[in-house]
Amino acid sequence: VKSLDSVLENVNGKISLIKIDAEGSETYILCGMIELLMKHKPVIIIEEKNHGIRLSLPHNSSIKMLEALGAVYYDRSKSDFIYHWPELN
Repeated sequence: VKSLDSVLENVNGKISLIKIDAEGSETYILCGMIELLMKHKPVIIIEEKNHGIRLSLPHNSSIKMLEALGAVYYDRSKSDFIYHWPELN
């Protein structure tokens, strides 16, 4: 198993959007892409339906992780939460 950070470390260009729907494994996916998130600061669309409970993850762990990294809630569409990164002046 490879992390997204290792697979995409030499990507040319900017990654501007990431959609994650992994039936509860969203937090694990985020853990493998922290460098990518901090470098590219893409808009994140992430599903949160509490499937992570089956994997012994706390409620909303992926959302809490994004917010801890500095991402900000933007909008919601059903069970998909949309996060972005605030512009620094």
